[in-house]
Amino acid sequence: MAKDKIIKNIETSVVIAGAGPVGMVLALELARRGVDCVLLNDKPTTATHPKANAISSRTMEHLRRLGISEAVRARGLDDDHPTDVSYFTRLTGHAIGRYRQPSRAESLALAASGEGAWASPEPPHRCSQLYLEEEIKRAVDAESTIDVRFGWRLESFEDHGRHVTAVAQESAGKSVIELRADYLVGCDGAGSMVRRRLGVELEGEGGVVRPMMGGPMYAAYFETEEKPDWLPNERAWQYWCINKDVRTCMVHIDSDRQFVILFAVPDEDKRKDVDPRPYIYRAVGREFPIKVHSTLNWTAGFALVAQSFFKNRVFLAGDAAHLFTPTGGMGMNTGVDDAVNLGWKMAAVLQGRGGPALLESYETERRAIGHRNVRMASRFADSVGAVDI
Repeated sequence: MAKDKIIKNIETSVVIAGAGPVGMVLALELARRGVDCVLLNDKPTTATHPKANAISSRTMEHLRRLGISEAVRARGLDDDHPTDVSYFTRLTGHAIGRYRQPSRAESLALAASGEGAWASPEPPHRCSQLYLEEEIKRAVDAESTIDVRFGWRLESFEDHGRHVTAVAQESAGKSVIELRADYLVGCDGAGSMVRRRLGVELEGEGGVVRPMMGGPMYAAYFETEEKPDWLPNERAWQYWCINKDVRTCMVHIDSDRQFVILFAVPDEDKRKDVDPRPYIYRAVGREFPIKVHSTLNWTAGFALVAQSFFKNRVFLAGDAAHLFTPTGGMGMNTGVDDAVNLGWKMAAVLQGRGGPALLESYETERRAIGHRNVRMASRFADSVGAVDI
């Protein structure tokens, strides 16, 4: 890369590649302990397509400690919206069953009384990653020790033994920065460049095919033009539809007119752009006017964990370290736990309060949990994705 493109040389303690929930929580953990970092994100904004939509009790506890749980808790569904998981032939067809779960207001009241299902003041919260990332980003932007660089991608890095150097380029331009840091952390997702450059392989189960949540999948974020009169009278958070035409999972983004729907891609549609409307209409049982905001092709059926979570001064966290089939809400929440575990340990070592064995314990602890959680998600995917009809 030509030197005349370099606009700045930056020295920092930690470079974080990837600013999804995992990368941003790691940056906050470091900042709250007085450690500076550079946070790179190849896209210019936080998420515009909903992915994760279930925040665990443990993640909410972490957000509480970071001072943002109330802001996150206020996003998503209305206070009185049940978080039930429901099952139908079609939404205008027959109800099959329902797993009842409390609304946000009910969950908080139960937690306050000590009678809730979770021994925590922070019960689980149903909230789209769209809103979660916005709130974490506000907290990140308020920290002077975080050099926030959305719209910048990590191009290369080199581990020199006692420090790491990296090059980042503006995603929509030609400006380049050179970075020198004590550590680099790859929070850069399933296709992690950092993991690949380290030569770290993934191990476990891949390529599992199920009628749902196994193989090629499609997600569509859409909004109804009119208030949906096709929803069941008794609201839910998730609506699973199972019939001979289609299997889908539709999730409320808000309590009004925004939804995300997941469905398996039929063989005839695997190699072309898919119009989600027919699948939405088949799940509901009728047509109605909608606006599709975004779509995403992805592959389910993975239960993979990296063979190593670090090499010397370069670490992996989140989807860069483990790949889940997204059943049970395990992926993002496991990644946030990675970030918290690594953040306090890295700060302790940088500030002279911990030795090399402390950072080595990150892999010992988190890799075992990664294996446990991907197995759980895989069993959950079998239970919902391989049902005969």
